[in-house]
Amino acid sequence: MKHATLAIVAAACAAFLVNAPRAEAASIVPNVGGPASVLYSQSQLVQGNQGQSMSIVVPSAGELLLTLTDLKFTSAFNALKFGISDSASALVGMADPGTLTLDVPGPTTLYAQVLASAQGSFNMGLYNLTATFLPGSSPVPVPASGWLLAAALGFGLWSMSRRSQRGLAQV
Repeated sequence: MKHATLAIVAAACAAFLVNAPRAEAASIVPNVGGPASVLYSQSQLVQGNQGQSMSIVVPSAGELLLTLTDLKFTSAFNALKFGISDSASALVGMADPGTLTLDVPGPTTLYAQVLASAQGSFNMGLYNLTATFLPGSSPVPVPASGWLLAAALGFGLWSMSRRSQRGLAQV
């Protein structure tokens, strides 16, 4: 009797596992060589009132997009602001959640500051800050071979004109 009950429970578990929904995950492939790269992306759980500062290393000249999102967990923030500065001064004062766009002239380290005031029954909130970098287009240099080709054509035309002038002078 004991073995029959165990067999029935095992059969029920096997039937459940066979028919259970399956979770699938795709591998995350980094955007290597793509036009945009994520320099920073982090979610932060806040209890009460908190301030955070994060450093963002910008590799070259280009456009930096900073996005602050209130994830409304467990409720929306009472106040949520962010700003960006470099080591000397504030570049953008405190702004509401959304996206800030900065033109960065060259490689630098910037600092993002987030001030949050949670509310609700748990006095907690969750936000996400993402920094996306779009490298600037650099001028395409004329290859050295182009200059060499132009010089060779110029020299060839010059020598042909000298030759034709000598030919006319000898006749």
